[in-house]
Amino acid sequence: MTALSGCKKQEIQLPQISSPGLSEIQNHSSIWIFRDSTENGVVPRLNKNNKIINTHWIFHIDKRLPMKDIVPLLIKMQEDKNKPSMHKKGNMESYFSYANLSGKKISLFSFTETNFNIIDKDSFPRELSSIKNEIVIIQLQEKLVKINNQIISRDSIGAILKRIEPSPSVEKEENSDAFLILNYSGETVYEDYLSLKAYLNENEIITSSTEYLLTVK
Repeated sequence: MTALSGCKKQEIQLPQISSPGLSEIQNHSSIWIFRDSTENGVVPRLNKNNKIINTHWIFHIDKRLPMKDIVPLLIKMQEDKNKPSMHKKGNMESYFSYANLSGKKISLFSFTETNFNIIDKDSFPRELSSIKNEIVIIQLQEKLVKINNQIISRDSIGAILKRIEPSPSVEKEENSDAFLILNYSGETVYEDYLSLKAYLNENEIITSSTEYLLTVK
């Protein structure tokens, strides 16, 4: 499914996911991340001309783009949204859009609370060393899904997690992050990322609000 942006009718291919989501919100503006072909290859192009600070933001992102191109733009837009402003209203969220194959319509997935973190792959274990909770790592490496380095099918995540319990010696702090940590390689395409996020949400599998995009030096 494709979506069109503005009067120039620029096309964008949305992720196609069979998962329920929010179908409509009021008071929103759109942000687009296109996939452009140039002489030097494929590059992302951010179009934020229609964004209004005191609205919900809907991000329409081409499903073929790798996460290494998308995450830096999302971080920049989150910084813009969080800047103090006399015109800004509270409770304005950010959403990803996708083509809902179940209902054959555009649906939305909130990522307002997501904290994107870009980190070198070799530094990732040290980054987690400060977390007091028992940790289970869900990794998306392009199309492969792993739990604690074991390759699994996406549909088996729930069953495997039920067999993994945090250590009894680890006491979770009130309001602390979930012990499930999501990370993904830079080459993982957006459609695969959002499909996994939608699956986790639909199955009420709660991950940490901080996600890690793993890079290689």
